[in-house]
Amino acid sequence: MSEKTPIVRNSLISLALLACMPAAWADHAPTATVPVHRVVAAPVPHRLDLTMPDIRTVMSAEELSAPLQNPDDVELMSPETVQVHGAPPAPYVPGGFEALWWGALHPAQAWRILTPVQ
Repeated sequence: MSEKTPIVRNSLISLALLACMPAAWADHAPTATVPVHRVVAAPVPHRLDLTMPDIRTVMSAEELSAPLQNPDDVELMSPETVQVHGAPPAPYVPGGFEALWWGALHPAQAWRILTPVQ
């Protein structure tokens, strides 16, 4: 078999498939009809109201009069209570000779070269 035989065979198969496609599309005429709605005027954009509501409409009088617990009292917290303490992460300070280059680029933070990361 020559090397051109698969190329010719694949080309003929592709041409046969391409010749059949328009016939397959012609059999299925579009049957769905879409009603046309005409817009008389342009729609008016709605503004999003982000003003804060009155606190008395959001919380009841009992909730407003209840004292707030101290967030540091661990004994008073229920198991469903979640407490999040956030702090910005310490910047990465390389070690060795790279620390000197980093300290030259960040002079206000150069003290971090001498202290360990917490």
